[in-house]
Amino acid sequence: MAVLRLVTPVLLTGISDETVDIWLNESRKGKDSLKNALKSEFLSNKHPMKGINTDNVTIARDVLAKPAGYSFKQIINPDYPESDFIFWKHLGKTCFNMDLWVDKMEWLVENIDYWENRIIEGKSKYEEKKMIVNIGCGDRKIGLDGISIAVNSITGGLFVKRYIRPIDYYEPSFWCINLFGFKSQYIKQEIMNKLRKCFYVIYLTDCNPEIFQQVKSHFNRYVENRLKPLVQSKYNLISFEIRESEKSKWGEIYICVERV
Repeated sequence: MAVLRLVTPVLLTGISDETVDIWLNESRKGKDSLKNALKSEFLSNKHPMKGINTDNVTIARDVLAKPAGYSFKQIINPDYPESDFIFWKHLGKTCFNMDLWVDKMEWLVENIDYWENRIIEGKSKYEEKKMIVNIGCGDRKIGLDGISIAVNSITGGLFVKRYIRPIDYYEPSFWCINLFGFKSQYIKQEIMNKLRKCFYVIYLTDCNPEIFQQVKSHFNRYVENRLKPLVQSKYNLISFEIRESEKSKWGEIYICVERV
């Protein structure tokens, strides 16, 4: 029975400047697309469904407010005595506030600098927080961080081999398995999110030893109660834990799997 081990430090490398620039460019494209859609669909005084000239508030009520109201009705329990009033209130508030919405949209279309300024502000915040955006995962521009390397190694993400760092340790050599079979389709992101939350707490508390141990225990319980029951019968998940590291202030991820 072969035993597979992985030790991958989490460096909190964040995301690259190139990724931030990609976000900026895509946001600008989205701004232009939204502006064009508003002008052609809702601010043209031409009813897109009826093909007649009418005011923009009527268009917004017919195309946005009423369909949204009747969709909302579908989630109201019809047996609830006040269900009709809940629907009427929602529909009324939506329909009869569309004039305010139209005024706002018309103002935005005419004041495109407002949009651009919000995007620039967003880029500044993105750059400021880029170390903890996608925390512990890194990105493909500057390389993956420990969380991405660990999770992909146990969920069949063979591409991860291209991003292995000198500080990552595989035994007996590089390996990548699908520990959970078809369940990896949904459990992969869950594990990623759990690890990100754990390392975010470690980051916020600046590796406070007491908090680190609490986070470690929390993740151990998650592995024991949630992950181990999902492992395929041909594998035995011996260990999957967060622990202290000599190579990173923030700790490392250790995985030990036995092929049955």
